[in-house]
Amino acid sequence: METIKPREKLLDLSAYLIIDLGRLIRKHFDTKMSGMDLTRAEWYLISYLCFIEGSTQQEIADALDMAKGGITKLIRTLEEKDLVMREAHNTNGRATKRVFLTAKGRKVAKKIDKESDVEVELIVSCLNEKEKVQLNEMLHRIRNDLIDRIERGD
Repeated sequence: METIKPREKLLDLSAYLIIDLGRLIRKHFDTKMSGMDLTRAEWYLISYLCFIEGSTQQEIADALDMAKGGITKLIRTLEEKDLVMREAHNTNGRATKRVFLTAKGRKVAKKIDKESDVEVELIVSCLNEKEKVQLNEMLHRIRNDLIDRIERGD
């Protein structure tokens, strides 16, 4: 069967390259994090909490692009491993649970953070410092533009 577009054109598509790069980075990190006895979702959630500890389950679900039920199960698993804890908070008269790292979770998070700093530097090591800054600026601009488009309903 003939394809709609030639195979060699796939690597000319920025969207494909961005998505494939994300896949390759996840695969790379899975290999590097395998010694921590954590699934991808577990180390990703712990990594997220390094930056935004005290997030609600819904905020985490949105950030990790997971259903709330899946996040609840994931958090429960990490609670059983004594890596995170949920604390009830009253926000605008509504009880919500916020997620925090435990002392053990903080130790694991520091290991993840240290390892990911090394791996991110390795991933972009083919770029010089100016290119790294430019890449980051361009990715921010694309991200912000896409967020604006989504919010406007474009």
